[in-house]
Amino acid sequence: MTTFFSYPIHIQDGIIGATFGYIMACLIGILFDRITHNKQQKPDIPIGMGDIKLIGVGGLWLGTTGLAIALVIACISGGIWATHHKTRFIPFAPFFLLGGFLSLIAITFLI
Repeated sequence: MTTFFSYPIHIQDGIIGATFGYIMACLIGILFDRITHNKQQKPDIPIGMGDIKLIGVGGLWLGTTGLAIALVIACISGGIWATHHKTRFIPFAPFFLLGGFLSLIAITFLI
């Protein structure tokens, strides 16, 4: 029987999730920088290094399935928040933490 705070996945899945999450977030930042690079203006930063590290740790804790669920929830809730507040920049960490918490609940109790 697993308790709520036990490690919900196998370590191999956690390592794959952490590696995939970190590399995916870095690639999104690099691609955004390459596509929108403008020398006259200061370039926008699409994703900060703290967010990248948080996604990596989230992948380590949640695994590949949990990371996918957390990212979907984070993107949807962040998009709703940005639409409601009519802003261009979204603080990704709070929405990823919400998605990670809901994903952890889903993995622990539903799967």
